[in-house]
Amino acid sequence: MTEKELALDICKTRCWDSSNPHQQSVDMVRATFFQADVDGDGWLNEQELEAAMEDIGSKKSDAPKLMAAASSTQDGYMDVYDFIRWSYSGKAAASRALKAMQRS
Repeated sequence: MTEKELALDICKTRCWDSSNPHQQSVDMVRATFFQADVDGDGWLNEQELEAAMEDIGSKKSDAPKLMAAASSTQDGYMDVYDFIRWSYSGKAAASRALKAMQRS
């Protein structure tokens, strides 16, 4: 199973298994999400997403496109599972962001 497939499976089941060898990578993405969730409501709005992208060295101007692509509710907010699914989606912007998260 690839890391991407594993991350999607973890999102699907919402089960976190610390014995899983890929868990560290998923935990890093989760930590990035919760650090960006400044108001602590469990959702990222576009402003929080812009700040997170800027923090990891990505273009904050990509935030509206990312939000549109990743939000399962399409209401201008994304939860941690949306963020993880997007991070491992294989899209060019997601791959760049994931690499940036791993460096930071």
